[in-house]
Amino acid sequence: MNLVKSEEEVYHNISMVKRNADQYITNFYFAGFKLKELIDNHKLYMIDNVNHIFFLRENDGFYNLYFCSSNKNFLEKSLSEDLENIQLPIVVDLIGERKAIKELAYIFIKKDFKHYTTFIRMSKMNSNNNILYFANDILFAEPEDALEVYNIISSNFNKYCHHLPSLEEIKDKINEHNVLVKKEDNKIVALRIFDKTGISSLSRYVFTDKNFRGQKLHSKISKKYFEGCKNVKKFMVWVETSNSRIVNIEKKLGYSYDNLTDVVMIKEVI
Repeated sequence: MNLVKSEEEVYHNISMVKRNADQYITNFYFAGFKLKELIDNHKLYMIDNVNHIFFLRENDGFYNLYFCSSNKNFLEKSLSEDLENIQLPIVVDLIGERKAIKELAYIFIKKDFKHYTTFIRMSKMNSNNNILYFANDILFAEPEDALEVYNIISSNFNKYCHHLPSLEEIKDKINEHNVLVKKEDNKIVALRIFDKTGISSLSRYVFTDKNFRGQKLHSKISKKYFEGCKNVKKFMVWVETSNSRIVNIEKKLGYSYDNLTDVVMIKEVI
């Protein structure tokens, strides 16, 4: 397992695998800026050959696993051989259409990975008929809010399956005006963090303090989010299938299931 030293090294090795592939499969979808951050902070490792690559992202007491493989046979073989001496739990996200992911998950199950949780993507098209939500109490976060936002996310979301952002990433989101907050007595009691890429937007984290539930803050902050994204054509959100309360809230906001599933699996240290 070698420390990744540059983005060029990553893309060169991926291109080598693609060149030899007859059934290329991957779950490696890092945006350039995040890839650079991981490399600069010495958090990304690689195990590679001409037919297969594993990328291991060092996280909080575990590794996130990403793979690029010529076909499923090379993936299965590498799962047996290349991860044998890893001394931390390994978490992998398998993203795709449900049938394809079910087949892929079976390969990981055979190699001692266990199902952890499942997310399904929900989406809605922007009809531009969203009711304007003028509210002085839901605002974009300010730079001085970054640490509080970071602490809220770190304390209320599962590190194994929610891909928790770094403090630097939260600072970037605040500077991009992609963090909405609701405050009471100068304390954040609700928030939404989102991405905007071209004409689409992905909602990444939505939080409401348990002491303020029942005030429809999730709905109110969502309306403010929609109202501020007039150029967005498609809104998306990943929802844990076990969280029926949030699933129902998103349905009421106009979201419905699309065909993408994220099955999260974990391999514990034996």
